Amino acid sequence: MAGVPIAFLHIHKTGGTTLKAAMTRVFGGSRVLNISTANHANNTRDVRAFLADPDPHIAVVTGHFWIGALVPAPGPHRRITMLRHPVDRLLSLYYYFLKRQEMGRWQEFAGMENPTLQEAIRAAVPDRQVKALSRGMPPRESTREDLETAKRHLAESFDAFGLQERFNESLVLFAQSLGWERLPLYRRYKRSRRPREVPPGIPELVAELNPLDMELYAYAEALFAERIAAQPPAYRRALAQFQMVNSLYAPAAGLRDRLRGWKE
Repeated sequence: MAGVPIAFLHIHKTGGTTLKAAMTRVFGGSRVLNISTANHANNTRDVRAFLADPDPHIAVVTGHFWIGALVPAPGPHRRITMLRHPVDRLLSLYYYFLKRQEMGRWQEFAGMENPTLQEAIRAAVPDRQVKALSRGMPPRESTREDLETAKRHLAESFDAFGLQERFNESLVLFAQSLGWERLPLYRRYKRSRRPREVPPGIPELVAELNPLDMELYAYAEALFAERIAAQPPAYRRALAQFQMVNSLYAPAAGLRDRLRGWKE
């Protein structure tokens, strides 16, 4: 499917910024279109409009949007997304925004000044990963029907999906599934500098407030493991090569960015 754009549905704090940087290296910066604002509804509309009449120069369109940008298909495209364990995702979200003092930029944290981790988790949009993958415009509370829809979309509507916790395997799966000609080398971006240990009570609080996301992630984890196990030997060889080359690329890229004065 040469010439067909890739649509990357980027859910906050699932490794998407690093993945976008890797795809920029694969395709070139001018060929990656980022439609990403705090307004998911506008992003969804704009991504859908792009896919209905794509610029042939653009290889990837990405952003924070809902599945409604992709289903029903507005035009030929290929789809990828990334998921992350809900506890890790919300911890990363909190410490990232707190570090940048950007909590008030996002709708769910509007008006909050220096919230505690518990306050931020309670204020965050619940079951956001289910919302992103289940309905066109999901302002209301998610339901079990939405969970089943999200599972079906993940299994059937995406050419491939990845897990932040298995990032290298995910990148190589994308590269092989979509026929990328260059290695998606990367270094980590947007580290949240969160504590090493999860504070007591936080996993239980996240599970209480995000039960559908917890079920979706368990399903995604099992499906991903099944798909990786089914890959041919060439996948294992490609993964080993990728890990070796990227172990050399990542520190060199980090040094280059520091010399250029780039700050995370």
